[in-house]
Amino acid sequence: MENTTVSNEPKTAKLRRKALALRVSAVTLIMSGLALVGPAAADINWTMITGLIDGMATNLLPSMVTLVTSAVPLLITLAIVGFVMTFLDKILLMLKL
Repeated sequence: MENTTVSNEPKTAKLRRKALALRVSAVTLIMSGLALVGPAAADINWTMITGLIDGMATNLLPSMVTLVTSAVPLLITLAIVGFVMTFLDKILLMLKL
């Protein structure tokens, strides 16, 4: 006769434990990979990279600031108009007109 053990644990709990074990192993793998990146970063020549970042900050970002400052008032106006229209629509709906 076979000795079969019947688990008192439902299948969902088993799946949860397996998913947790998978998450823990994934996080462990990612963290060990990040630990190896630190020493390699010390050998990078940063002069060209900082030049690219400085060029982007002086040429690209002012145009983005202009875009945002010109678009924000329009978005605020549309939000206020949408709120007022919806508010009045709800009042008329409550009055059933």
